[in-house]
Amino acid sequence: MALYNPASCSCAKVYVATVPLRVPPGPPSWLINAVEASGTTKLCHYMTIVQSKQQCTVFDFQPENPEDPLVALALICGQQVSGIVQQRRLPRLPSSRIELVGNMLPGLDLTSAVEFNNSWPTDLILHRHDCRHHTAGIWRYVCFLSHFLSRSRWSSYWENVHFHINSNLAKSKED
Repeated sequence: MALYNPASCSCAKVYVATVPLRVPPGPPSWLINAVEASGTTKLCHYMTIVQSKQQCTVFDFQPENPEDPLVALALICGQQVSGIVQQRRLPRLPSSRIELVGNMLPGLDLTSAVEFNNSWPTDLILHRHDCRHHTAGIWRYVCFLSHFLSRSRWSSYWENVHFHINSNLAKSKED
């Protein structure tokens, strides 16, 4: 039996994209700035982009009111807030802050990603059910990576993608 080779597939491509966090002024932004100044991590918002032959579509999960200071403080304190899943078309694939993570398996299409996105529970809890989990979930669902990677290899693979994106962010800030 031949192994699945993503490079040879003409299916839709799946990317992980990042953007800077939208943080309200005041204490939430001070905390984010302190964390980033420590140099231990770059905080960002994760999204999934599916590029088919016809279009690019971004899938996203974030708080309903991402710039509300009370929402930011609730998230920082580990509380649950109302989230919203979004889907929108892009005129083209972004040229930066993205990483190709795989291809949809043959037989899947954009409808599969839309179905996953629409079924995502909207209770948002930072570090337990947030944009990273949504991105990882949709990626695994449309690429079936869970079928090919054990849990430990999946975690390692996700950490490598996370590290690579953050490394690219640090380089772009230096330029």
